[in-house]
Amino acid sequence: MHERRARGKKKFSFSARRSRKGASSAAPSEPETGQEAQSVAPILQARSAPLRSGVDESSYLPEDADIPSIHGRSEETLVHTVEGRAQDFLLKDLKSCTIVLKGVVRALRLQNLEDTVVFAGPSIGPAYVQNCDKCALSLAAQQLRIHGTTATQFFLWTVAGPIIEDCSELKFSPYEYAYDEFWTDLQESKLESKENAWASVKDFRWLKAQSSPNFELLPAGQAEALSHGIAALEMQGCRISSRENEQQE
Repeated sequence: MHERRARGKKKFSFSARRSRKGASSAAPSEPETGQEAQSVAPILQARSAPLRSGVDESSYLPEDADIPSIHGRSEETLVHTVEGRAQDFLLKDLKSCTIVLKGVVRALRLQNLEDTVVFAGPSIGPAYVQNCDKCALSLAAQQLRIHGTTATQFFLWTVAGPIIEDCSELKFSPYEYAYDEFWTDLQESKLESKENAWASVKDFRWLKAQSSPNFELLPAGQAEALSHGIAALEMQGCRISSRENEQQE
């Protein structure tokens, strides 16, 4: 694998649970940077149970389970393509990274990300976000659960409205910028034929009649949080564009 660098928190439910260490490593998969793919130290190791799509309690991490993942990286720009049958995928322990995850996955979990930009392909099941801070996340999924996350902007295509708990300073916008093949992947996932409920956010920790102070809704065109990630990817030869720009070409 060829990798280029860009300079530069447990059973997942709405109660935290500590994961156990000592899991065996999964066989390495191949991330791609730009248009090349060569060997690199195994970044796609797994120490987590398969996410059972549509089940809220699905991200407990037993010792004997493995799923593909990108984890333990800092200040890197990585592009990975999920090939073949849709599978679960984990992004974990990433700091100041830009990640493109191409292709359709079965379920997606993002855990312990800081100052990281993610452009992820569609999940035919759920996406879970836990303990992320100062991130910009472009996600498409049947449903989205967010826990313990702060100062993060989401760009979403989701069938069920996002659910948040123990979060603050979140911003939500419709999905806007993506890798070139995203809209084809969205059609394959069957999500495109369903209404995008990105703005139907529910805060499980806010029971008052007034709007929750823990999040705000932003219209399309508020994508400044993605700008440095887009620039880093362009340097690697990976184009990120809006759907409008794609249709005009």
